[in-house]
Amino acid sequence: MTKILGLDIGANSLGWALLNNDNNTIIDMGSHVFPAGVSDFDTAKEKSKMADRRSARSARRRFWRRKRRLRKLRYIFKEYNISNLKVHDYNSLDPYEIRKKALDKKITFDELARAIYHLAKRRGYFDISCADAGEEAIKEKGKIFDGLKEKGEVVIAGINDLRKQLITYGGNFRTVGEYFASVNTDEVRIRCRYTERQMFIDEFEQIWNKQKEYYPDILNDELKEKIKKAAFWQRPLKMQKSLIGYCKFEKLHRRAPKSHPIAQLFRMYQVINNLTISGGNRILDNEKELSELERSKLINKLLISKGIELGKNANKQIVALLKLDKNSHYVTNYDHQGKIDGIKTYSAIFGILKNKSIFNYNFKQITETSLQEKIKINEELKKDFLKDEITIEELLQAIWRIIFTEKRTDIRINNLKRKFDLDDETANKLANIGLEPGYASLSIRAMRKMLPYLRMGYKYDDAACKAGYHHSLWDEEVEKLDYLPPPAFIRNPIVTTSLNELRKLVNELITRYGKPDIIRVELARDLKKSRKERQKIKEQNLKNRAEREEAIKEIKNYFSDSEYYAQDFPRDRYITKYRLWKQQKHLCIYSGQNIGINQLFSAETDIDHILPYSKTLDDSMNNKVVCFRYENAFKANKIPWEAYAQDKAKYHAILDRVKTFPTSKAKKFQMNTKQFKDYIQGKDEEHKDFIERQLNDTRYISKEALKYLKHICDEVNVSTGSTTAYLRKYWGLNTILAPAGEDFKNREDHRHHAIDAVVIALTNRSTLQRLSTYSHITGDYYLEDFEQYNPNQFPLPWENFRKDVQEKVDCIIVSHKVNRRARGKLHDETYFGLRKNHYGQERTDEKGQKLFHVRKPLDSNLTHSQIKSIVEEDIKEAIFQRLLKFGIDPDSKFTLPVDFFNEPLVIHAKNGNSYRTKSVRIAVPSYTMRKIRDYNIWVETGSNHHIIIYKDITIGKQNGKVVTLLDAVQRKRKGLPVIDKELGTNEEFMYSLIKNELVYLGEFPENFDLNNKNYYKVMFDKIYRVQKFDQYGRIILRQHNIAVLESIDKEGKKVEPGILRKSAPSLEATKLKITTLGFLSIAND
Repeated sequence: MTKILGLDIGANSLGWALLNNDNNTIIDMGSHVFPAGVSDFDTAKEKSKMADRRSARSARRRFWRRKRRLRKLRYIFKEYNISNLKVHDYNSLDPYEIRKKALDKKITFDELARAIYHLAKRRGYFDISCADAGEEAIKEKGKIFDGLKEKGEVVIAGINDLRKQLITYGGNFRTVGEYFASVNTDEVRIRCRYTERQMFIDEFEQIWNKQKEYYPDILNDELKEKIKKAAFWQRPLKMQKSLIGYCKFEKLHRRAPKSHPIAQLFRMYQVINNLTISGGNRILDNEKELSELERSKLINKLLISKGIELGKNANKQIVALLKLDKNSHYVTNYDHQGKIDGIKTYSAIFGILKNKSIFNYNFKQITETSLQEKIKINEELKKDFLKDEITIEELLQAIWRIIFTEKRTDIRINNLKRKFDLDDETANKLANIGLEPGYASLSIRAMRKMLPYLRMGYKYDDAACKAGYHHSLWDEEVEKLDYLPPPAFIRNPIVTTSLNELRKLVNELITRYGKPDIIRVELARDLKKSRKERQKIKEQNLKNRAEREEAIKEIKNYFSDSEYYAQDFPRDRYITKYRLWKQQKHLCIYSGQNIGINQLFSAETDIDHILPYSKTLDDSMNNKVVCFRYENAFKANKIPWEAYAQDKAKYHAILDRVKTFPTSKAKKFQMNTKQFKDYIQGKDEEHKDFIERQLNDTRYISKEALKYLKHICDEVNVSTGSTTAYLRKYWGLNTILAPAGEDFKNREDHRHHAIDAVVIALTNRSTLQRLSTYSHITGDYYLEDFEQYNPNQFPLPWENFRKDVQEKVDCIIVSHKVNRRARGKLHDETYFGLRKNHYGQERTDEKGQKLFHVRKPLDSNLTHSQIKSIVEEDIKEAIFQRLLKFGIDPDSKFTLPVDFFNEPLVIHAKNGNSYRTKSVRIAVPSYTMRKIRDYNIWVETGSNHHIIIYKDITIGKQNGKVVTLLDAVQRKRKGLPVIDKELGTNEEFMYSLIKNELVYLGEFPENFDLNNKNYYKVMFDKIYRVQKFDQYGRIILRQHNIAVLESIDKEGKKVEPGILRKSAPSLEATKLKITTLGFLSIAND
């Protein structure tokens, strides 16, 4: 018997079908559903499940490290009799005045301690950069608060801006402390500024040197170094080598950095060996290939350049370099990529070393030949190479290794000077080279073995074979096992989750039915666009490329005399700024003022996300404008409507300025708060096209699953989603789950994954040939063309195929993964305080619920109910009076206008004093608050773990007891069972329910063989899963096969399909367990 297993693998679902190919029968099929490996999957807020926990942990660590650093300083001060101040004593002295005074006058030891303590507390940004991390690291490393951005380049620009202020405002300030001491804090803020570590170190040096004149015996060099290290030292970043993947050829070696010269040489030769040029007199295949002379010219050009532009207007570089006929038009097989990458590392190093000498070798040119020339080296470098002579290629790789491995710029500079006898200027330029980010697919060891054959002109597959490797994924040898092993570590959590669920399903299937002989997996692809849509996208890409080329040209002209020109320049940030500037006709969108080109490339301007990036994850050009920094600061993390709508004249002026923008971009300026909320929740039709993570991840899942499944099956095949859609329709399978008479795929029923799996299992070469012949389609498949074909004419796999599928689908009980672990967020983040009266008695509302208070900022986000619950009566009354001035009835349900608190709220106290308030205390009633500290700190317990259904023996009725996750974790910590079956004296445990567990409603039928799925058809409509339950024991059930929470009926109304609401006393049910394969059993836990 030949068993074929079809698998439809998704990011949060698995459809499967096992077929007997010998007698054309379906052995079994099913659908398994599980949570994706991330939170808020397939929404704009998608993130790792551990992101919030990691963020909080990082904040705790930063706080702890700062606390430890300051404690160490206090110990040093005490040990050397500098100061014995307590923590609270430091706060009583003005640090800025002391820091200013210490530059010129004698200060006391307590004042000196206060100044140094303050420098250590706010010690500025320190650039511990990863040389190999590129733009992504630059974006991540600069997460210093400015209320607006989280990108490192903004931080650097802010630091440079502050440096200018030290010189410009009020005359030359020697230190940042002197500058801050001089500002008027009523007009200019001191906190939340961009500062650099070196600014504070320089200030420390100046203060120390001045005070040493007064205390020469005490302020010695030993003490200085101790204090300086305690205050300013920061350890290098930990190596993340373990996260780098392994080479597919050399299993014990990790993949090479893309910036490594060997990796770039490997890439270059790989492209050149495949490159063909058509046009002119190059017509035949052998004429299109490069001659030896052309190949040599191209290689020598790419060795010292970032690359060669290709495409419609760029091939003139190829024409000029290879001296082709200028009157002919030429195209290459790489035009679609737009560029052939050169040896970027060599290019950057050569740009700095050109016409300079190292070890008496003058860098005039780099060619294939010159790279193999040998030179004598100094004693320092001999320690690394253990020989007297090295090649120029080895020399350049040694320079790269220092730049790549040393994370601190100062260490890089020192090592370059020491090992290569470089002057300060050259070493500094080399140390600041921007290296290409990312990692290649192979290790250096594998590349070194293949590179000689690539240099000889062999193509990648031939070079791999010559080096003793099998290049194809299909030929990759894997260990054959009885069961699937745990999957290898993959950084993508969505992929990891899917592969783990795949392992459970396949291993259970092997145990029950034996190993499959053939496995067919669907490799999900984006459904193809129409020809018109593809042409439109192509035209837009060409337009974008032209804009970028113009931007690069103009930026290079502007910076031609600058030191930046010699480095990896311009960066994408400058290109984006320039393109936006041109689109905006040189105007700041928000202020309407003209932006000069000098301002464009300075810290005066910012790139702003129209809709906040933190809420949309939209980093496209369609969501960006360039504006003045002060406008960006004013707008902050808001949408334009929230920031400017209260000033109607300015807001309408903004809308006028964006009329020339693309419609989708202009709409973003018109969104109000309600529309934006719908947008980020995916209710907006335009937004649905923005989130495409699932398709991309699914593609990756299928590739990984392909390699993974070869552990238990030799023949593993892949089919595309487009053919599955065709066959599903032609075989009449869409109508199985769709409403009567309709022919479409019903994605609201989880069982559609199992139907797809049947199709996938039957998708072989002969089926595809029949499909191709029948539909006359030889390439792309278009779903919109379905109607021109008659599916009744397409042959079925066997005579009663659709009937067999229908019968099996009717018996499918969808398996949902149940998370029984007591793990997760124990309570909400907001802290509350219990309210008490003057006699210490707890306050309650009319329902007897305890009242707690929480502090909220005084802004337009306050709701009607929150305002009515304000604790301070005088503040509440002042707000009511202002509501009347705005023409709003305080007793009605209202939403505060955006400008409601533009004018400060002044409170007139009973004693005659007046004060302004920026926040208020809100009274919140609750039954479920839990105290988590010895003092008055209470929290909402958050999620519930399970509900216990028990029977009250005295009255013979059942009830429910909800157990929070916090309670479950506390039981676990005590070594007790998470589910407490030992209840009260008169309480008998029946069963517990956790989210996604199944129940059979009503009286369970007798004499049912639950190992026979044919019985499941009778049970189908009465099996529900637990969707959720609340603190009051109200349980929401959903039919097991329903995949959506709500849908639209034929009349256009919202409905909640398959939902059932029950209370614990009214729930008459039998709890069921279900395996990954969908087999049921009665549960009593």
